[in-house]
Amino acid sequence: MLTAQDVLDLQAQVDKVLMEESLMEYLLSIVQTTRQSELLSLGVSTRGALALSRAAKALALVRGRTYCLPDDIKELAPIALSHRIMVARPQGIRQRSFEQAERIIQDLVESVPVPV
Repeated sequence: MLTAQDVLDLQAQVDKVLMEESLMEYLLSIVQTTRQSELLSLGVSTRGALALSRAAKALALVRGRTYCLPDDIKELAPIALSHRIMVARPQGIRQRSFEQAERIIQDLVESVPVPV
């Protein structure tokens, strides 16, 4: 069982995980793509970008790394961003499922070139 101090220590370790500038630009390109997509009436906010960055760093830490990889961002983007968007609703459709939002994010992520 984790104590409150254990959680604070883990949070501090996440802050130390390295995300190179090229990966941050990649993440921001994904966010920008959501803002420009005709499939969305509302794209990801700055807070959403920060949440994805922190989640990717946490995933890297859990996997035993002190640095992020593009795959960390790609894996978490649909999960971390799907609830932060508003899917454009064509006339006659009242609701969009969470799974559809995840799929849209996944497709947008796949359209953004991965840094080399």
